[in-house]
Amino acid sequence: MKQRILSRLAFGLFLSWLIGSGLPAAAGTQEFTGELTRDDRQLEGGEFADYLRIDLKAGQMLTVTVRSNDFDTWIQLTAPNNENITNDDIAEDDTDSQLKFLVPQDGSWVIWVSSAMPDQLGDYAITVSTVDTQVTSTVQGELGEGDQFSLKTGEWCDPYTFDLEPDQVLVVRLMSDEFDTYLAAYEGDNRYYSDDDFNRTQSVVMLFGGPEGARVTVVVTSYDDTGEGKYKIEYRELVPERAGR
Repeated sequence: MKQRILSRLAFGLFLSWLIGSGLPAAAGTQEFTGELTRDDRQLEGGEFADYLRIDLKAGQMLTVTVRSNDFDTWIQLTAPNNENITNDDIAEDDTDSQLKFLVPQDGSWVIWVSSAMPDQLGDYAITVSTVDTQVTSTVQGELGEGDQFSLKTGEWCDPYTFDLEPDQVLVVRLMSDEFDTYLAAYEGDNRYYSDDDFNRTQSVVMLFGGPEGARVTVVVTSYDDTGEGKYKIEYRELVPERAGR
């Protein structure tokens, strides 16, 4: 998977072009279409890029998906504090891109749409979905000797198993100031989602009960075998949409 980040110079130039207010922070789904052309600004690697600004609230679950039949898409989100999150594939051998994460801070975020390779042009579509969440409970824990097990590569692990109700959605957020966090979710022996981090101190997975419910195990661990220390898990449920929204 290709990962690249806008240089500080390029980022500064792009910010000078942002005008007007961002999309509203209210939860919902919005769809947009666009086109990469030779009239667009170019990144340092030769890729053309468009942008979209959106106002987000801390605690919202954000999903941004970019699709194109004309080029291999690449997406980046720039946070209000100038940190970047990138993705160029939903899955291996997939030309669409998707970012899904729990928004850590209020403010105006910038969505960059580009191609994975230089000089690629064409039409694209963006879907931006935001869902409000609320904390239902928290758990304190610690990684280190005495844990139930460790991975073959040496990382300490703490497993947490959930019996999800039919159609239940549970957001699990891991936070630590003492190690580089990592979360993985398993249904049976199959890992269906994992998250390294937004800024090395938190990781998020979204669990789905499905039509019949599900038993899911979330494994709290660290990015490498040096990770140990205290952590906090935050469980969040989706906030139901209000009538007439």
